[in-house]
Amino acid sequence: MEQHALLFPSPTGTGATWWQIQWSRLRQRLGAMLNRLGFGGLVKPLVFDDLVTGQHLEIRVSEFFTTISVDGRDYYFRRLNGAFDGTGMGCCPACPPQMTTCAPWRASALGHIADGCRG
Repeated sequence: MEQHALLFPSPTGTGATWWQIQWSRLRQRLGAMLNRLGFGGLVKPLVFDDLVTGQHLEIRVSEFFTTISVDGRDYYFRRLNGAFDGTGMGCCPACPPQMTTCAPWRASALGHIADGCRG
């Protein structure tokens, strides 16, 4: 059986200094330790329009949740532990077409949460 290895650029091949290499190794070890301890990752709020795929990405951080929205589809993660909590959309699915604004709606592990539609 023939095996193929992926070759990644060496830090020394890209001109990294000894300190940059050590800092990178420290960050890697710290990240691995935090993963083993079950800590969630940190993200900052962001709005990004991908010119290649045409997708709209938005990250919002609130007191209870970090919400990642991709083309209007929301994915909720608990703020403190990063656990996935549910999905939703910017509008509740029962909103009639003439309604211009809808209250936030989401489906979570605890059940559906909907405040209703507004015209």
